Amino acid sequence: ETFCTGVPVEKFCEEHKDDVEIRQHLCNTAAATMCEMIFTHNFVHGDLHPGNVFVSPDRKLVLLDCGIINEYDDADHELLVDIIASFIRMDGRKAAELMADDSNRRTAASGESAVEDVEKYIADIEKLSQTPRKSDFVFEKVVTYADYIFNAASRHRVKMNASFVSMMLAVKVQEGVALLLYPAVELMKIA
Repeated sequence: ETFCTGVPVEKFCEEHKDDVEIRQHLCNTAAATMCEMIFTHNFVHGDLHPGNVFVSPDRKLVLLDCGIINEYDDADHELLVDIIASFIRMDGRKAAELMADDSNRRTAASGESAVEDVEKYIADIEKLSQTPRKSDFVFEKVVTYADYIFNAASRHRVKMNASFVSMMLAVKVQEGVALLLYPAVELMKIA
C-alpha cells in the first residue's frame, strides 16, 4: 500500500472553482485515463466512487483503492467496448440492441425466456442515452442512472451482463468526475 496525499475531487473543485484551466486539464486527464483503461488495457477500477478520486498537491489525479479491478475475457471486452462506445456517442439504440442480443444469446443457452418487447426496451435506453451529459450531473445521479437501466432490464426481461454493470458504474462515476471538473467537457471528443 502507498499513502497518497490529496483532497477529494469534490473539495478540490469547490476550492478551485475559478481555476478553469487546471480543472479542464484534470477533466481531460480523467476522461482519457478511463478510456485507456477500458478500450486499450481491458480493465476497470472495481471500486470507483467519489471518495476514491483525489487531486494531489501537485495537481495530479489520484485514483485510490485500486486493489479491486475487473478484467474481461476477449468476447465480453469486445461487446462491452461496443456498448460503452454506443453510450459515449449517445446512440442508445445501438447500446440497447447489443444488450438485448447479448441477453437473448445467454438466456437461450440456459433455456430462459428472451427479451420481451425489444422495441420498448430500446426506446427506454435510447431516452436515457440522451440525458447523461447535462451540466448538472452529480454523483448522486449515478444511482438514478443505474436504477433506470436495471428497471428497464427488469420490465423487458433483459438479463444484464454482470461485466457491463461493473463497467457502466465506473464509467458513470468517471463521467461525473469529468463534469464536476469541467462542465463544458465534450466527452465524445476525448473518447
